Formats: sequence, C-alpha cells, structure tokens
Amino acid sequence: MSIDRFGVRTAFLQWIESDGSSHYFTYPNEEFYASDSEFDVRIGPNRFSKNHITIDLQNRGVLFSANLHLEPSPLFSEDYHPLNVMGLLSKAPFLPCYHHIIQMGAKAEGSVRWKGEQRTLNKSVIYIEKDWGTSFPKRWNWLQSLKFENHLGSLSAVTSSVPFLGIPVPAGMAALELDNHRFFWSSAWGHSWKSSWKDQILELSFKNSKHSLHLSIQANGYAPLIAPVQGEMKRTINESLNGVITLKVLDSKGNIILADRALQSGVEVVR
Repeated sequence: MSIDRFGVRTAFLQWIESDGSSHYFTYPNEEFYASDSEFDVRIGPNRFSKNHITIDLQNRGVLFSANLHLEPSPLFSEDYHPLNVMGLLSKAPFLPCYHHIIQMGAKAEGSVRWKGEQRTLNKSVIYIEKDWGTSFPKRWNWLQSLKFENHLGSLSAVTSSVPFLGIPVPAGMAALELDNHRFFWSSAWGHSWKSSWKDQILELSFKNSKHSLHLSIQANGYAPLIAPVQGEMKRTINESLNGVITLKVLDSKGNIILADRALQSGVEVVR
C-alpha cells in the first residue's frame, strides 16, 4: 500500500522474472489488509503470512499461482527480532525508510502452477523481508540469495545511510545461514563494513569480533521495479535476479572457515 502526500492510497503487488520482465499490479483499496499485531498481509486473492503464502496472478495476465505452507527457520527466528539495518534508530518515528527481515530461510511445501505446469514443492526455501516508510534512500546496495553451490542456506545484506538530524549515518547489515551455522553483522551493533564498486563488481565486507564476511557480487541483467518517493510509487530502480555472489567467512585470525558461491541471487546496486 502506498499513500502519497495528498493521502491517495494505492494497493499494489509487483512481480519480477529472471528474464528481465516485471509487472506492477494495482488493486482496489478495500482488497488490502495488513494486521497491526502480526505479519499478515492480503492484497486481493494474494496473502502473505508467517505460515502461509497464497498467490494468484492468473487473472492479471501472469500464468502463476501458488499455495505454500511455511515452517520458519530455527536459526533466525523470533529471538532475532533486531534483524534490521537501523538498530535502535528503527524506533525513531521520523526516518524515511525502515527495513526488517521476517524470514531468512523458511521451509516451504505446497504447489505452484506456472504457465500451465503444476509443480509440487517439498523442502523448498522462502525469504521474506519488509520495508516501510515514505521514501527509499537515494543510494543503496542490497542482495539476497537462497541457492548455494555447496551448502544449504540463506544470505541477505544491505548497505546504505540513515538520515539522522540532517546527517547521513552509514548503515549496513548482513545475515547468513549456511547449513547449521548462523552469522550476523550490523553497524547498529557496532560492527564495521565497507564497500567498493569497480568494473561492474560490487565488493562488500562486514566484520564483528568473531567473524568477517567478504562478498564479491556481479549482477547479470536487470528488470525495472517501482520504488516510493514521499509515499508515491514513481521512481524506477533496477534489480537483477541472476546475480552471482562469491562469499567467504573468516574467523578472527583470518582463517577461512566457510566459502561458497551463491547463484540466482537478487541484487540491487542503486547509485
């Protein structure tokens, strides 16, 4: 749901495919519902909650429907509620944008129908995050992946800046599950991060007292998405669903303890 500066409300759903196509579907406002006590959002026939996802876009020109039951990840669970990039600043009522991870790697079972073909999903993985506020930042880096060559897991990272009293405060966060290991870095917790961009390669690194994470990200092909400006969905950004991420986790002595490559990754580099 977007609400512009005149109070005009627009319920919508965006759909993106790895071939570079995307769609922006609007719905009557009376078909929108969001609980104020738990994660439960409904837009027309589509519902997203902690334990279920139901999607039906077939009457909107996209031959896709899904009915999934979710089992939340036992690693990043309710006890990790601070999974947001702003930390304590997320309680401030005046920030233009807020970001929070809901599910890192929830197990999904159910059925999906895509272009006339019915598929049954068993032990698939789902990632869910939310953003709210009035406007996205001017610039940011964001990535997410659920597909690794050598491990089972989920990865998400975002870097940007948070405007505080007119001063941009650098903010960064990364969360990683690989097999039964859980890692977390956040500038809100005093952890450090840095980034660089050269020859279409984004390099991100995060460090806490126990571990450091090094990411090398390459986006392959983009699709347009609509983003908010003062509550109005009128800014176009680009996202890749074919990104490749090379990652390394090191201990405090610099020894590599985990290394892998993530494929079919979502990547946004907004500069």
